[in-house]
Amino acid sequence: MARPPHGRTIASALSDIDERLDADPLLSAAEREQIREKARQHVKKKRKDKAESELLAKFIREEEVALNPFEQTEDVQINIAPYVANEKLKACCISLDGRLFFHGLVYQVPYSVARTLEDIMARTWEHEREIKGERRKADVNRRPLLPTLHSGQENMQVGRGAGTVNTRQSVLSADQEI
Repeated sequence: MARPPHGRTIASALSDIDERLDADPLLSAAEREQIREKARQHVKKKRKDKAESELLAKFIREEEVALNPFEQTEDVQINIAPYVANEKLKACCISLDGRLFFHGLVYQVPYSVARTLEDIMARTWEHEREIKGERRKADVNRRPLLPTLHSGQENMQVGRGAGTVNTRQSVLSADQEI
């Protein structure tokens, strides 16, 4: 390490400069130490107050849950479908009541919020299946209410012994028989 021309190290020269800058002729060393102790006590009191307020909030929440057992908290992992969570769409989270729930993270939320988040996540996956051309889970057992007729299908049998499909031609022929 290089030494300055006067034989002192750079660190000792800098500490002398710091002492001269920090020197306050109005306060003695004892008074400075008392002020430092006041600062320690102040910081200690703030930390204690913060810990007390956090513990109070925790106990208040426990009492509220005890009064309403349906609002138990549970962990929910946010899992949004890839198309919806795409960066291009800027939809990497769910916004619910002004609170953001980001994809891939686990949140501890009340029961009602958990059900809502799970419903939203399920709908994103349902949308993902639809845009890929798959059927929705709700449509698996669904059949059309009325059969679709194409040319050449007139008077065709429908179902198990249900008779013929009513077409204009079959209705007119039925009227002529009467």
